Parts: sequence; structure tokens; C-alpha cells
Amino acid sequence: MKYYTIRFEFELIENLCKKYGTTIEIIDNTPKTDEQELVEEDMIQIDSIFSKTSK
Repeated sequence: MKYYTIRFEFELIENLCKKYGTTIEIIDNTPKTDEQELVEEDMIQIDSIFSKTSK
């Protein structure tokens, strides 16, 4: 299962953790509604746009 809080390249992070002998621990596995997922995705996109234009 890929966790909702890690939105970019879960496999990369998982491989790094394995390489350095660490584990990924889920601290909140509460299911999210479709609306919550969409809002989170929108916020990430907005943040990405503003962080690119503020240079």
C-alpha cells in the first residue's frame, strides 16, 4: 500500500530507507474522502506554482 502522505516517488523513499536500514512507520492511516484528496492535490499544485514564480 502506498501511503497518502507521501505523494512523490514512494519507491524512491522506500529504497532509501531500506538502503540505510530504516523503516517507514504509518502514524495516521485514516481513510480520506475523495474531496479531501482533491483539496490536498490542489494545494500542492498551488504551492508548486507559487514556489516556482517567487524566485
